[in-house]
Amino acid sequence: ISAPFKNIIITNSEFDRYLAVKNKIAKPDKIITIYNGLDFDNLKFFPKKETRKFLGLKSGVLVGTIANFYKNKGLEYLILAIAKISNDHEFHAVIVGDGPEKENLEKLIKKYNLEYKISLVGFVPDAYNYLKAFDLFVLPSVKEGQPWTILEAMAAETPIVATNIAGIPEMIENEKSGLLVEPADPQALALAIEKMLTHPSLAQECAKNALTVLKEKFSLVDMVRKNEELF
Repeated sequence: ISAPFKNIIITNSEFDRYLAVKNKIAKPDKIITIYNGLDFDNLKFFPKKETRKFLGLKSGVLVGTIANFYKNKGLEYLILAIAKISNDHEFHAVIVGDGPEKENLEKLIKKYNLEYKISLVGFVPDAYNYLKAFDLFVLPSVKEGQPWTILEAMAAETPIVATNIAGIPEMIENEKSGLLVEPADPQALALAIEKMLTHPSLAQECAKNALTVLKEKFSLVDMVRKNEELF
């Protein structure tokens, strides 16, 4: 409704810009993409040993995610994916967050007898601090924009598996800086998690490349500069 009165509309991904143009929110030349930028030099990640102790884990492989418990985060598909992964892969999964889907997620975990495998640790302030505890970060969303948690996982040099939606492919290149799967597909998600867990060299290479992309494409300095130039 207010779009005609705007001089410029800024989107934080080319995907959102495409949707805005497609839906005739404004003329194409009035819609500009400027990516969210992260002040990665001033992020404070807790040491791996300390974070694992906080999460109640001493050793072993840890798969984790940080998300509000809403339908659009697709957390049920992560649980279903873990249910499909062979017990030959020894790991524990941690879901950090809270929200209206908590009860449904708890029921799903119980249904598949995954209480020993998956922990819901609740809301944690500044949860990104704990990202270095994860050997793999998974974001199974079915709807997104340009998720901050992906940027933070990139900064933590944590290997990433995410869904191929919205602005995420502009952040993560499949097989190069992470693995991307189609949304709402537990089997594909399970295979991607297994691939990262069984190919540590691939996981490390993806994490290294993701950090390079973050510094080149998603810095706070660049975001501020581009906004200043635009204004």
